[in-house]
Amino acid sequence: MAERSGNKNIKIVAATAMTIFSLFSVFSASYAWFMAIRNSKSLTDGFDVKVVSGYFNKMTIHNSVSVSNSLIQFDSTPEITVTVTNRNTGATTETHRDEENPVFPMGTYDYLEKSHPVLMLIKIGEETNANGCSVTASSVLHVDAHATTSYFVGDMAAGRVIYDQESIDPSNGHINPLSSVVSYKSTYYGSDTEFNGIYHESGYTHDNVTYNTYDITTASLTNTVGSFTEFNQDDTYKTYKKDRVVFTTEKFNYDESVKSYNVRYVAVVFDYYEAAVEAIYSAFIGSPALDNQLLFNCDWTMEI
Repeated sequence: MAERSGNKNIKIVAATAMTIFSLFSVFSASYAWFMAIRNSKSLTDGFDVKVVSGYFNKMTIHNSVSVSNSLIQFDSTPEITVTVTNRNTGATTETHRDEENPVFPMGTYDYLEKSHPVLMLIKIGEETNANGCSVTASSVLHVDAHATTSYFVGDMAAGRVIYDQESIDPSNGHINPLSSVVSYKSTYYGSDTEFNGIYHESGYTHDNVTYNTYDITTASLTNTVGSFTEFNQDDTYKTYKKDRVVFTTEKFNYDESVKSYNVRYVAVVFDYYEAAVEAIYSAFIGSPALDNQLLFNCDWTMEI
């Protein structure tokens, strides 16, 4: 009887060991898979701005240098600058810090570093007459984003395609749309004085590099919150909408006494939408495109 009991215990120990080993193997494989392929970066061949209201003065796009749960610090030196050259036609000019490799500076998304906020800072013009339009009591300021694509790239039911770096060809529409994997939040500053309150000289130092920064609290980014792609509560894909309002206010007016609008700067913060990125990688598991860094193309126009 003791021998049988001993054999039974040995079998239990062996089975338990095999179960633990199997679970460990599955965990290790899953962890390795996450680490190996979740490596994405955004890029752009240009960033388009459509000026329809006449209020727009300048847009600058800034990379984040420090991120916490309560505060995001952005390099005050812009990566991209867009200014109006002709208010009558809405024509704009665009400059990049790196003309050879213009990038929407979201950094590389990976399994351990998922957040890479980008600040889109929009300056509103000073004089209503110079803009060729007037502000009334019912005026509403909109900042909209219109994607050139009309689908979520991770929607496998619709037979979407993901492209590796060599296959991306924007001229033929072969891109991985960045709109599929971004979310946005916004706020605004009513005056130059209020805006200057977020600027800090020598605000952040990293690897012996000191940055002047715009410091934005995450709690202030509540004016508009959303994304092009929507998911259900169980993180399953729901819908995609190519046209989005990324900022709006119904309290937009012009104060003649100070020659200024009550909305002086609009701040829109874009970041990776984790649920969307994970859905794309899960949808295309096994695709050669995921073996290396997956590049996303900025595919929307801002309308102000």
